[in-house]
Amino acid sequence: MTWYSMSTASILAAVIVAALQATDPRERTDRQAVYRAVLQDARCRGSGRPGGKGDQPVLLREVVNPIEQAWWQYAPAPGLAERLPKMIQGLRAELLQEYLRVNVTRSQFTEDEARQLGADLVSRAELDQMGKTAWIWTAFYQRFPSATALVELSVPVIDRAAGEALVYCGESTDSLAGRGFLILLRNGSAGWVPVFWQELWVS
Repeated sequence: MTWYSMSTASILAAVIVAALQATDPRERTDRQAVYRAVLQDARCRGSGRPGGKGDQPVLLREVVNPIEQAWWQYAPAPGLAERLPKMIQGLRAELLQEYLRVNVTRSQFTEDEARQLGADLVSRAELDQMGKTAWIWTAFYQRFPSATALVELSVPVIDRAAGEALVYCGESTDSLAGRGFLILLRNGSAGWVPVFWQELWVS
């Protein structure tokens, strides 16, 4: 890596950190609450799935950008962005469009965010390295023996006025043992509660 690219990476990292620090405290609180709500569900944290042996999810450090995922274009059919409001009961097209806008920016989970969610953290680079030394899932569970699953999360979009949120969660526990959901949540007296899980892919 050249000095120039290292400097560029440092500047980009600083911009991301500054953006995260500038986030409204209520927004950060709501974001954590949305993540907790979906991670409590076995469909997101992988509890009881093949391969998972522990009680602690392992978050992929890189936050998912849905636009870059193959399932967004091809599953369950082309034109998913146009079809989703018809598939997910109560999903407003405006919320979906804002979700796509918010998730264009690349970001990462911090150690502190993962700790607050009761999760371990692993980067894609670390996973790639594991795959070079052993079968990836053998290496994964050796590194994280208490893992329930490898979990991917997107940035949630939160409409506080409407009391609605939208977030993606994908979990994998072994080869051909994974699935991903777009989840609609509503906020009420019990806090943020998932009300609709739209499965986007399964393996």
